Amino acid sequence: MPSRKTRPARLLVGVLVAAAVASSVVLGGGAATAADRSPAGRLDEAISASPGSVSVRGWAVDPDLRGAVTVRVVVDGTKRASVTANASRPDVGRARPADGPMHGVVATVTGVAAGTRSVCLVAANVGPGSDRQLGCRSVTVAKPVATAAPKPAPTPSPTPSRSPVSPNPLAAGQSRPSWSAAVEAQSAARAAGRTGVAAELDAIAGQPSAIWLGDWMDDATLVRQLGADVATARRQGRVPVFVLYAIPQRDCGLHSAGGFTDPRYRQWSSLVATTLKGTGAVVVVEPDALALLGDCPGQGDRTGLLKHAVDALADAGVAAYLDAGTSQWVDPTVMAKRLKAAGVDRARGFSTNVSNYRTTAEERAYAEKVRAALGGKARYVIDTSRNGRGWQGDWCNPSGVALGTTPRAVSDGTGLDALLWIKRPGESDGTCNGGPSAGTFSEALALGLIRGR
Repeated sequence: MPSRKTRPARLLVGVLVAAAVASSVVLGGGAATAADRSPAGRLDEAISASPGSVSVRGWAVDPDLRGAVTVRVVVDGTKRASVTANASRPDVGRARPADGPMHGVVATVTGVAAGTRSVCLVAANVGPGSDRQLGCRSVTVAKPVATAAPKPAPTPSPTPSRSPVSPNPLAAGQSRPSWSAAVEAQSAARAAGRTGVAAELDAIAGQPSAIWLGDWMDDATLVRQLGADVATARRQGRVPVFVLYAIPQRDCGLHSAGGFTDPRYRQWSSLVATTLKGTGAVVVVEPDALALLGDCPGQGDRTGLLKHAVDALADAGVAAYLDAGTSQWVDPTVMAKRLKAAGVDRARGFSTNVSNYRTTAEERAYAEKVRAALGGKARYVIDTSRNGRGWQGDWCNPSGVALGTTPRAVSDGTGLDALLWIKRPGESDGTCNGGPSAGTFSEALALGLIRGR
């Protein structure tokens, strides 16, 4: 069994945001009076997370409608989209128990002209009353980055050659995240005068790592996180790598248990895809999901959900790698069939060794077998964050392990696109072998990885 995944350490932010929103719901915000049968609701947030786009979040209910309200997204006085207010908003459900929680508004509009734009939400009325403006925000939209016109293709050589492969989306290298627990720990050590430890921690704090996304953040926090890391990557001239980790019955109820319901997962993964459109980001899709397929009840249509996520990302032009477990877990031919059913043909390829310890040589041999079983076209990435000394007999916070090769793009004639740090080194696998809860940074675990090299 492989190592389990991690949650960002700043999850409390999402809780505080939700509490603040719940408070605003109680106070009103576009609320209808007893005599007014118009819709009630609020525009909570409007931001531009990527050039040429605007993302909104809010809620809406209509006292004369048992179902979901239709809400218009209006930019500079012109309707740009109509959406159904049926996203999960537990805070609204708590504040308005008669209405229930499924009245959230989440939408992203693309093709918005650069400049400062007025973005409003308007709820369509049903029955007595009238349409209600739920709020407006001023949003600054960046101009989409122009792409150079392709050069004419050279005259084909009569010498046989391999089929052309699209450019490596990770060629510029993986970016460092906008925030990491390792950087915080390094700063704390330095402030406490522990300069030697602070210097050691730079082996992790100074390196790129992935950004994990899951059910611990609400939609507004999600969009904000995506925008922050895309902007950080642009400043570095590198590529942000995100990880989707919210599949129903995640981790089969073990240390990283959780996940969304089937409908919520579809909405959530679509939001990620539309928000990342045009950003050049890369996404690793659901570590362990296919390796654990059928291993526990409650997984629902797992293959269908993964295919939906891959399709949404492909439609948005986002390069995705569907996770394929590790070399010592599922037979390569079996994994290839699972990947095929989950839509890998529309993805860039697949990932291996996420949060695990198998050597790069083992993973490359496995990945090439999976790739061959898929027809030889799929590309792959390997997580090398903790595989410097290979497998040490345990998957959960084992001793005797070490940091692996630092992140880098690869171009060597094989199917390998990059070696990445997908797992954030130093963050616990769970409450095992003396470690804290999954996703919590441990200085002892981090130093063990550093000193084990």
